[in-house]
Amino acid sequence: MLLPAFDAGLVNNKLTSIAGVRPITNITITQAEEYARARGNGWHIMNMAAESANQMLQIVEYGHMNGQQAIEQGITWAPNGSNIFFITGSTSSLGNTTGHAESTNVDINNTRTAMTEEGYRAISYRGMENPWGNIWSMIGGTNINGNGI
Repeated sequence: MLLPAFDAGLVNNKLTSIAGVRPITNITITQAEEYARARGNGWHIMNMAAESANQMLQIVEYGHMNGQQAIEQGITWAPNGSNIFFITGSTSSLGNTTGHAESTNVDINNTRTAMTEEGYRAISYRGMENPWGNIWSMIGGTNINGNGI
């Protein structure tokens, strides 16, 4: 199982996990899976087993379920539905360690700015940028019907 280093981008109609791209948004889970499969046989979007394994590692490592308290908020203060896109790769200098970026580039209406404040900068957990925050994530193989209650 390979976990993504960065939020998914789209290059040549294939999902990518590379630094320096704007994450893909406004697609369906079916489209996301098609873009992942375009990478080749066996490629898929994140699934519940992989997400759960990563979460269990955090719980064991920190002894509680609040990753934001253990590491940092991550990109969680940007207004929902806004025309703001945080560019991937600002935690690259951390390698496969855990921590936060010094700054994260953000694209606001096609103008790039560096954000340095907590809540507006990316975090990394063991080399995986933004395990929470930034954009909504799709988890394959899980369907929730109704209002979630």
